[in-house]
Amino acid sequence: MRILFLLLISVSSCMFVYAQSTANSNDLIVGKISEETTVALKKANDGKWGIFINEAGLSSVSQPKPVQIEVYKDSLNITRISSGYNQVSKNKTGFIGKATIKSSSVSFEVSDSWVIKGDVATLSRRVEVSGSNPGSGFLSAITFNNQQKQSRKDVNYFAPGMIYGSTDNITKVAIGGEQAGLITWIREDRLPAPLFGIQYKDGTSVSILNSKPDGNTTKEDSRDLQVKDMIDERFKFGSLGVQEKNDNIEYGYMWPGSEGAVTYRGKTYPGGQLNKWRRRYHP
Repeated sequence: MRILFLLLISVSSCMFVYAQSTANSNDLIVGKISEETTVALKKANDGKWGIFINEAGLSSVSQPKPVQIEVYKDSLNITRISSGYNQVSKNKTGFIGKATIKSSSVSFEVSDSWVIKGDVATLSRRVEVSGSNPGSGFLSAITFNNQQKQSRKDVNYFAPGMIYGSTDNITKVAIGGEQAGLITWIREDRLPAPLFGIQYKDGTSVSILNSKPDGNTTKEDSRDLQVKDMIDERFKFGSLGVQEKNDNIEYGYMWPGSEGAVTYRGKTYPGGQLNKWRRRYHP
């Protein structure tokens, strides 16, 4: 589909729920998860702002570049671009962060509205796309990294109906199994609840939840047994997951929902598992 000038995309709300547990004096404190745990914005050397959740034990996280865009031309031509916020404004419930990302002849204007209440930080993202790049697609993501480096063996994962703890009781070729390596992204419409949790050895934990899921899709997507890459503005589902990157765990949410590094051909077992990405994008 060709986008001639302006496309307004509204992403479903995505929550990051902290089970429990101070920022530096130069940080802009925008909320508290608990008495000790703060949500802070920190300006990098390039003048852009990142998000830091401090004093939450092993679940303390950072993301200097919270605005992430993946641009797709074909399976061999995928570009990932990330940025901190160019502008931030604190309000009574949290803050609003804005950023602009450019790729070729297309510009992405991103506005993130964060609400911090109790042990929940809720993100609502709006992306305005202007320009034209026929045949291309994109997705938007938000991910976080642990401040103290963690690996898969250090944590337990929870994905309802799919992953409970370590890889010990998961077949190697399943989503979350050893064949996927250190990458596990799951379409939320595959899960009985759009939730992914991580538990750390100090007892702290974090859960990623889409509070307003929308499973709308297309006939082609629902009948895709060959795992083809697809671009369609009607995709409304996201994906949740985690991957090990730079000897650390990175987790988050992407919209629309690409799935990998393992997906299923249709039936899940036996013979339905594929060590392949099922990529989904908006035009």
